[in-house]
Amino acid sequence: MGSSVAYERLIATIKKFARECASQTSHEKAFQAWLAHFLMLEYGFRHVHTEIHILCETLRTQVPIAPCGDGEDVLSRKAVNIDISLTNGANLDTRKHTTRSQKLRNPAEFLAEFAAMIELKMLTNKSGSRSDPFVEIRKDLERLAILGQISPNLELVQVIVETIDDDHRLVCTGSRIEEMYAQVRRWGTGIRLPYIVVCRKNGESSVFQGDV
Repeated sequence: MGSSVAYERLIATIKKFARECASQTSHEKAFQAWLAHFLMLEYGFRHVHTEIHILCETLRTQVPIAPCGDGEDVLSRKAVNIDISLTNGANLDTRKHTTRSQKLRNPAEFLAEFAAMIELKMLTNKSGSRSDPFVEIRKDLERLAILGQISPNLELVQVIVETIDDDHRLVCTGSRIEEMYAQVRRWGTGIRLPYIVVCRKNGESSVFQGDV
């Protein structure tokens, strides 16, 4: 890859997080914080940032593809907020769009400062939930793919934490992963698909690469 973060090292760190944390019972923000902790141990805290804020209106002017999905336009919201990001250099200004330095308000120049962007979603079977968790994961994949179109050197990773009870298991299968990848491919030819790392409750993890 073109950034300062080797893919193998990044995936190994995520797998270590899975071994240590996937069996925990908590909410999504806690898992995001734990993953950020492992990344800080590996890369140093000055390279790890959370909730990176990019205005969608600035992205629309630079995305070289047009959405063709049948769901919500992932750029219809005011801003994209990426869960966890790794920068090439230390001490990058990662304040919100309106307060960070003027130069870094341009998405292409801002994203060029990053080595990797990671989204994390929990896959649960909690009763009463009206939303399909795979829909939210697909939206994460689409957002990452859009950022990858603007900054080709970014490593893009979707982490899925399976916190499903063993007696009522909704396995994040390869066929379901491929189904989501297929939906993202509909955005156009040459789309860079993020890696997907599924972290399971027993500490094991599976890595999927949609471009293969």
